[in-house]
Amino acid sequence: EYMLYSLRTDTLIPSALFECLSILLIVRGLRRGGILPFVGSGIAAGLAYLTRNDAVLLLPMLIVTVIVYALWSREKFYPRAAVLVPLVALVVVTPWLIRNLNAIGMLGSPETSSMFFFTDHSDHYAFGRHFTLETMLAAQTPAQIVGKRLFELAAAVKVMITSFDGFLPVAVAGGLLLLIQRRSDDARRRLLALAPTLILLLGILVAYPILIPYKSQAGSFKKAYLSILPLLLPLGAYGVERAVADRRLRLGVMALVVALLAFDAVDAVRLEQQLNDTYLASVETMAAQARALPDTNGDGDIILMAQDPYILRFAGLRSIMFPNEDRDTIIQI
Repeated sequence: EYMLYSLRTDTLIPSALFECLSILLIVRGLRRGGILPFVGSGIAAGLAYLTRNDAVLLLPMLIVTVIVYALWSREKFYPRAAVLVPLVALVVVTPWLIRNLNAIGMLGSPETSSMFFFTDHSDHYAFGRHFTLETMLAAQTPAQIVGKRLFELAAAVKVMITSFDGFLPVAVAGGLLLLIQRRSDDARRRLLALAPTLILLLGILVAYPILIPYKSQAGSFKKAYLSILPLLLPLGAYGVERAVADRRLRLGVMALVVALLAFDAVDAVRLEQQLNDTYLASVETMAAQARALPDTNGDGDIILMAQDPYILRFAGLRSIMFPNEDRDTIIQI
């Protein structure tokens, strides 16, 4: 997954960097104290939000993490300076928020308040419509609303498993179960170190499949999950360490896992390239047909309307995203 996304113009890799860095610095600050870890975490959290706005979930994650440490930690921890995380993050994102206010009159996207009430994936492309609880209840029955969320929750669990690739789901799940089963002070410390990541994962599971399932369907859950997945990998390493006592065998298992992951990564890039080549060829054919159309207004310019405007740039055409509305509305726009 990471090899694929590293080759794309996409937000995932920087998002994973900033979110994981923010979480690691929170853990360090809670364990060792000091101001700098929390300041650094706030900077990383702010940059994560500027990369992907679902990084706002880092704030409730921090609150729940402090509560968990207060209830379960048997060692001294240092939560007082944790308030610096949201304050510093706010300083980082404020210029962007001011820009939004000046440009569109609101802090975030106009879609933010509507996306909770979508009833179809095509609602992402609506124009001039307002989605509320009333419109959602008018479009779907309660059984359909609940069923969609249960389906997306099951799909999210599948994504969590398949994103690990092959052996790793077993190792990570096994490592977590072994930690819970041990009930020792060492296991407690390890689980507390993992607490922010596990809490954020739970928040993502609530936010996307339950609250905004059509965003989950569109792939947002997968990207949010992949943004924190690196911090779950130590569970897999712990599971292998506990399950395979012999050091040489353990090294052999790890080498085999790395080799399989590398093979799958190369194969995934190969298949992706084939798909992209086929898609681009079809778009270039369409672009050639578009250039053959008569220039009815004589401006010498061609602008197409599409729901995937980015690929058209590779074919040398300008485009705008068309709304999912009736023909008269589209022509009026």
